[in-house]
Amino acid sequence: MYKQTIVIACILYMFFIVIGVLALAACGQAAPVSTPTAVPVNTPTAAPSPTAAPSGSTAAPALDVDAGSQRVEAWLDKLNQAKLFNGAALIAQDGKIIWSKGWGMADREKNVPNTPQTIFRVGEMTLQFTAAAILLLEQDGKLSVRDPICKYLDDCPDVWRDIQIHHLLSHTSGIPDISTGWPGAYEMTQKGATPQQLVALFRDRPLESQPGARRIWSSSGFVLAGLIIERVSGQPYGDFVKQRIFEPLGMAHSGYGDPPEGLALGYANATTKTPATFNVSAMYASGGCYSTAEDLFRWNEGLYSGRLLSEAELQKMLTSHATMENGDGSGYGILLYEVAGRKWAGGGGGPTGYSSIINRDLDDHLTLLLIGNQDMDIFTMNGYAINNLFGTK
Repeated sequence: MYKQTIVIACILYMFFIVIGVLALAACGQAAPVSTPTAVPVNTPTAAPSPTAAPSGSTAAPALDVDAGSQRVEAWLDKLNQAKLFNGAALIAQDGKIIWSKGWGMADREKNVPNTPQTIFRVGEMTLQFTAAAILLLEQDGKLSVRDPICKYLDDCPDVWRDIQIHHLLSHTSGIPDISTGWPGAYEMTQKGATPQQLVALFRDRPLESQPGARRIWSSSGFVLAGLIIERVSGQPYGDFVKQRIFEPLGMAHSGYGDPPEGLALGYANATTKTPATFNVSAMYASGGCYSTAEDLFRWNEGLYSGRLLSEAELQKMLTSHATMENGDGSGYGILLYEVAGRKWAGGGGGPTGYSSIINRDLDDHLTLLLIGNQDMDIFTMNGYAINNLFGTK
């Protein structure tokens, strides 16, 4: 919701020219690059599908993960040389890391390189952690996703009375997404904010639709979900996700807020050595977490293997509760889509200076993730990465 538009507007035209050439070189055939759906970079939570690049035939090609990993690496090497990708990537299957690599610098002034162990801010990938935290509380018998949110929130506006936790997690509450154009919102990204200050930005605004009527991206809903987690668990949001998600899954370099050390500095473009400024408290439970490529692999394996949630709770997360305009499904904090003839789940985003996305091929138990410390069109890159992995157009 908070990424600035100026840098992206300046490089977007050149990006699609270069990325088409690189896709041609990596795949050995032309990849049609049409003008994509506009990415509202002031509100990256309203991001396009993770398969924004052309996905080709819907027939499922045979998977050679080793050959596919080599194609992805060669393609990302070229993107890095063109200063379009700066970060790390990882491919895993059946619980094992097949390939991972880092590109560029975590600190350009000190020449500290990025690696799969580098800590990055993960932005809207936090939604998956928040949704899982709610489902853990339901699994504990402490709430139901069908509970009205006003059961857990103080001074609940009348227009919220019919909104359920389910609506928050599926982006169907109708509560408007926070915009940096609102008075005081941009200042919060620089100086920080409490969850209550964030709620004050949208509390008195009218709903954009009736609860459950349609899917409209709302990071505001996940701010409220974070407050519900705190009310029901009796713990700060960051403590709960650490104790119930990160620690049990061995995610030792993941957390909420600012890590004690090792964070890659975020950059607004490919050449600056001046880090971008952004206070992640302004995203709270909708985008305030950090992690590494290897920790996110552990997250994906723990989530889909059943180590974290029961089968019933996991299926709630992976059920499409609403359909986007492009046909993709909206699970709880996660998108559901098809590409290369396979069913996928994932999502991503990032505050200013960071970009990340994670995908799970539900058919082949395959994980593909891209993460970095530079403003990048990560959704278009992701589509091409999947196509390179499978050797499709």
